[in-house]
Amino acid sequence: MRTVKFVETSREFSKREQLKFTDGNASIKLDEAMQQYVDGGSDFIIQPVGYALLDIHNDEVKREDGKKDYKAFIVEAKDGKLYSTGSKTFMEAFLNIWHTMDGEPFEVRVVRKDSSNYKGKYFLTCTIF
Repeated sequence: MRTVKFVETSREFSKREQLKFTDGNASIKLDEAMQQYVDGGSDFIIQPVGYALLDIHNDEVKREDGKKDYKAFIVEAKDGKLYSTGSKTFMEAFLNIWHTMDGEPFEVRVVRKDSSNYKGKYFLTCTIF
């Protein structure tokens, strides 16, 4: 069984929006979307209009680490696309930008950096664009 709880959201969501944000199939994995831009040598820019931080429990987990309880962060872009990630560094950077901008429109550039802890691995973060 899979259960999802909202931890934090950018605004009050309608029932339809709640279903959209909690449906794992409705969002694009941020690291997969990012790969297209890395391969193409261009910046991946998102103009966010909302977000949700979710606590997820999944008894039939298919994650590599086998964890049944994890967090997911969903960013809603102006074009209507939803991007999801579990990257703590991305979440922290994004929330810092979101709260600092305090309702002003902005864009973020998604950044992929090499991990200093794990050779050949990387992590995601973002910067204001």
